[in-house]
Amino acid sequence: ILMNSIPIVYSDVYHAWSIDNQGGIRIAKNIDAVASSVFNILSIAKGELVMNPTFGANLRGYLFENISQEVANRMSTNIKNEITKWDPRVNVVSVSLKPMVQSNQVYVSVDFSVKGSPQLFNMVSQIN
Repeated sequence: ILMNSIPIVYSDVYHAWSIDNQGGIRIAKNIDAVASSVFNILSIAKGELVMNPTFGANLRGYLFENISQEVANRMSTNIKNEITKWDPRVNVVSVSLKPMVQSNQVYVSVDFSVKGSPQLFNMVSQIN
């Protein structure tokens, strides 16, 4: 299959605001667009976006809590709910957390599929 024959279903601006070869803003397409959206949801704190103050998973708010099983469960539920709320293209399959107590960081791993596709994808994000 030629890459040009694959239709672009989803598109978005890359979360890193990178520049393409022609000097324009690089556009994410298909799974890259969805993955960029999931990254944004995980990375943004509520109130950070002036025009949309309720957007984001607000995960940095958990950093100074002791990561008990209860807190990990709340974080996982919050992640799944926020992704489901803000991106209807995504089916969250699982969320796992790996706390790094010494460095006060948490690694979040989200397994998800894009609606209409059986393929499973993984996004890992660091919260610090």
